[in-house]
Amino acid sequence: MKKFLVLAFISCIVVVGCTDYDDNLSGTQIRVRNNSAIDLSEIFIDEIEYGEVAQKEATPYQKYDSSDLPEFLRVKADSLEFEEAVGNFEIDSVMLRLYTFQIDTVSSEAGLKFRILED
Repeated sequence: MKKFLVLAFISCIVVVGCTDYDDNLSGTQIRVRNNSAIDLSEIFIDEIEYGEVAQKEATPYQKYDSSDLPEFLRVKADSLEFEEAVGNFEIDSVMLRLYTFQIDTVSSEAGLKFRILED
């Protein structure tokens, strides 16, 4: 009986540990990765809030429902606050598209530097 319980427990851990959360995604999904040297306290892409993101960390993907392009990226860190136009990139809201807004630099001298990557 103990062997069965141990085997059942290990099987549960393997099943949960191997779950691919990207399998449940649809449409356009956007996340934010912070490659800067400071923690970010608040991030918005248009009206979607991504919250706090520590250095070298990434947020989970969030669904972007609009077929229009995102208009702005707003970032707060310490006493700094930046709002930048996103620029021009194509999205297809029907097919699964995964994008990462990678924030490379946030500073008073260099401003906000970011890239949009298709995952």
